[in-house]
Amino acid sequence: MSTDEQVYVQALALGLDPAWRRRTDEERHDDGCRFGEADASAGLDGVRSISYSSIGLEPGVDLVFWRMAPSVDALESAAASLLRAGLGRWLTVRHSLIGRIGPSQYVRKPTDQEQSLFAGERSRYLVVYPFTKSTDWYL
Repeated sequence: MSTDEQVYVQALALGLDPAWRRRTDEERHDDGCRFGEADASAGLDGVRSISYSSIGLEPGVDLVFWRMAPSVDALESAAASLLRAGLGRWLTVRHSLIGRIGPSQYVRKPTDQEQSLFAGERSRYLVVYPFTKSTDWYL
């Protein structure tokens, strides 16, 4: 990552309307396929996405998308496309956390901790919390 490169991340938490579960198997399958296609097409705009189930972990949140993109506009466009496609029409945004990442001014040579959030294998779990790094945090 160059010093001029800006990368934006988003944790998008979505809640599913319980009425969707009462649709026929065929309708749910079709909804899922169109939803997956919309998520895959976001990759064409440089949006990288990993999804996590959060059923039973956070009331009202069933699905979390952890995304990285070159701009906030790309994240917004990808989310809008997702919510218009199939299953997305049955989802409500419960939380959306957006941040910008870049090289740390406090680290000369990046360690594993500073490496890309999307490098390597997908983690089984994702913990997201709002946090702003400050000089005091590093001291």
